[in-house]
Amino acid sequence: MENLIRVRRSRREAKLLAMQGADQEGNLYQVDNISFLRNGKRFFPVMGEFHFSRYEPEDWEEELLKLRAGGVEIVATYVFWIHHEERRGEWNFEGCRNLHAFLEVCRRISMPVWLRIGPWAHGECRNGGFPDWVVSGNWAVSDDQDTAENLTVGSDAGKWASRNVRTNHPAYLELVRAFYGKIGEQARGELWKDGGLILGIQLENEYGHCGGPSDVQEGLAHMRTLKRLAAEAGLTAPYYTATGWGGAYVVDGETLPVLGGYVDAPWDCSADELPANENFVFAPYRQDENIGSDLKREEQVRLTYDPELSPYLTAELGAGLQVTAHRRTYPWPADIESQALCMLGSGANLLGYYMYHGGINPDGRYSTLQESRATGYINDLPVKSYDFQTCIRQSGELNESYGRLKKLHLLLQDFGWLIAGSETYFAELQPQSAENLETLRVTARVNFEAGAGFLFVNNHQRKRRMKDQLDAAVRLVFEDVTECDKESDKESNRECDKEPNKESGKVPGREGGKDIGGRELLLPHLCVKGGECAVIPFLVPEMAGEWIGKRSASQAVERPERQEATGRAGEQVGRQNTGQVRDRTADHQTGSQMADQPGKQVADQPGNRELNCGSAMRLPVRTNASLLCRIGARSFYYVGSACKPYFEWRDEPEDIVVLTREQADRAFRIGDRLYITERADSCVFSQDGHNYLLTKNPEETLTIYGGAGEPRTLTGSGAAEGNPTASGAQKKAAAIPDAQGRGTFTLVKESRYADGSIAYREYCVKPIYRSGDCGTERLRAGTCELHQQYLAIDYLGDRAEVYLDGRLADDWFTTGEQWHLALKRFGYPEELTLRIYPSDKPLPNPYGNRVYYDLPVENGCMLQAAAMLTEYKIQLD
Repeated sequence: MENLIRVRRSRREAKLLAMQGADQEGNLYQVDNISFLRNGKRFFPVMGEFHFSRYEPEDWEEELLKLRAGGVEIVATYVFWIHHEERRGEWNFEGCRNLHAFLEVCRRISMPVWLRIGPWAHGECRNGGFPDWVVSGNWAVSDDQDTAENLTVGSDAGKWASRNVRTNHPAYLELVRAFYGKIGEQARGELWKDGGLILGIQLENEYGHCGGPSDVQEGLAHMRTLKRLAAEAGLTAPYYTATGWGGAYVVDGETLPVLGGYVDAPWDCSADELPANENFVFAPYRQDENIGSDLKREEQVRLTYDPELSPYLTAELGAGLQVTAHRRTYPWPADIESQALCMLGSGANLLGYYMYHGGINPDGRYSTLQESRATGYINDLPVKSYDFQTCIRQSGELNESYGRLKKLHLLLQDFGWLIAGSETYFAELQPQSAENLETLRVTARVNFEAGAGFLFVNNHQRKRRMKDQLDAAVRLVFEDVTECDKESDKESNRECDKEPNKESGKVPGREGGKDIGGRELLLPHLCVKGGECAVIPFLVPEMAGEWIGKRSASQAVERPERQEATGRAGEQVGRQNTGQVRDRTADHQTGSQMADQPGKQVADQPGNRELNCGSAMRLPVRTNASLLCRIGARSFYYVGSACKPYFEWRDEPEDIVVLTREQADRAFRIGDRLYITERADSCVFSQDGHNYLLTKNPEETLTIYGGAGEPRTLTGSGAAEGNPTASGAQKKAAAIPDAQGRGTFTLVKESRYADGSIAYREYCVKPIYRSGDCGTERLRAGTCELHQQYLAIDYLGDRAEVYLDGRLADDWFTTGEQWHLALKRFGYPEELTLRIYPSDKPLPNPYGNRVYYDLPVENGCMLQAAAMLTEYKIQLD
């Protein structure tokens, strides 16, 4: 099967926006209508959401380092108003609510922050983050229509408040001024201009889409006021953003619109499976209409801003899904990967994930803090759990989606500048709907200055099986500049902007409808099985007319469609689960090059991420392998199990390593080394100048690649011969005691309704810590060689709760997954109480009390098993 993409240089002119800021080293951060800029150069950031007030402060640093190890460069976080001022004037910025301490941690580890200051946030928080007293109207003051004396606490005051919150009403603005002022106090000294790392600020959330006035001008005026109030509170940053989907209010030139997308909608007003999700189809400027579908306005969606004036940015790509009582959706890792790839391939120049790291709601002083029907929403959420089934779970463990996305992030670290400066081109053959499972879904992003591009291939559709594409092809037709394009005056070339004639395909005013010159590049032997996706680099051929890229005539490309790649599609590349370093020589008969032929290394600076345009020449003219990253002179690629990779080079062949997809998922880059773990839930990260391995297997083996030479191996209890770093890790692993434990449990209570049916069952669970000489005291003190221990709970029921000394500590809505408790969070208790509610007694909902599940779930009301899982932290150097 072949698809066609016509590539034609666009006329979009880069225009700087009035947003910028310099750090204390003098680095200037700007943005134009295409992408972010650092010292005048384009860069492509990755941002992940992690809520400081939903996690323990003693673990902030390590969790942020896990984000960084996953390729996340900016942490985004909400400041939930209700977490800090449950009662008016009673401010709380202590413990997990200590924003200043969190910002200090971010500065210490050099992690930039995108502060989302509301005042309305949503985030599945009670009242969308508003304190109860704000919603109730107890702050009401006299105005032209109402007086405080005429308002009674309750419905009257609440109606008054509902009309005036999220507006420019003076009384409401005074509340916001006080809230912003407190945030400003917490952020003092941590702003970008002061040497801190608050790179961006988001104002409001889903404003005009979920709440706010219906009048556009009124809404825009309020956004301007919020920005002014933020500045008065000292909250300034190089960049400001606002929700851009669903008709939300964005002030052109003052706030950047950010978009989002979720693979499903657990908040949807139904308990049924949703239609095939369009987020898995490439499309320009994607707006996910499912976001906020429980709260959005009914009127026709409109844009309040000009998308041509701002870059295409995302801030809420769902890296998971938060379950609700009536919808227990499950985001498969392939869902998360392919949705992000589709956004990237469609032209996005910021990948921002919500959530990237799960958490747990803090205790409220006067109420629970989760979204619920009791507070006027149509959804009930767990009181404590905000796991989000995302890349890093609420327990701190890595999910498979972590590795899936990391592949994209490693690519962007090296080649993001190239992608950010590219134009996006869509295939001529497009699926008519997401239900089309036959058409190869492709798009291309081309950087003309660098003379290179990337083909994005998605062959995955959530809850569907796409056709295997084992020998597909994409033909890129590079159409040279026309006489119309050479004319800069649009007014004098109105004919050039007309649509093509449907019968002839010609455009009036374009030399009889013909382009001047043009070349083709065929990308054959694409092998992407159903459920897979790919990012494939290529070089742009020289044009017959205007020159594209800075290359000499001696580097001209032969017509690619006449070249045949040696080898067969479907041959396995990997050997014994390790990538292969191979020497390569050019195939002089065809000009193509296979991965198992000898090659030559090209000099480069190890670990250099600031690649220049010349580096694009180190890409192959064409290949069918996905590009992962680059270390020194060596590039890393990966392919699926059904794919035999081929490479065709313009000049001398490059030094490459070809990995399997699974190996690429488990690859971590630290400095000038690429570490590949055995387990998908293991993590390699750097802290205080040392490299560490987090793993549940002390015998974990790492494969380590440098910028040249053969790979080395390193294991927890031994190492390959000649490995200079083996002894330290070996000694560390030898000191780790046998730490496998288990949990015992006993049924202690059974509550029944009047009709005799089960209301809930309670179990006493006692973790057994087999930790050698460590003991629970050293575990609690953090001085044990073991890193931490988890309790894995397997139960039947609709939901479950954990109590410690009578206090609700955590809860879980059944999804079909095992529930993992981070016992460190609870001080390694000697025992805990587990309450399970029966499957046939879900929380009441408007959908006939039905519950939707993605994963198979067995009904019942009982605890089946409780097991201990141990995590080790091993120093690698």
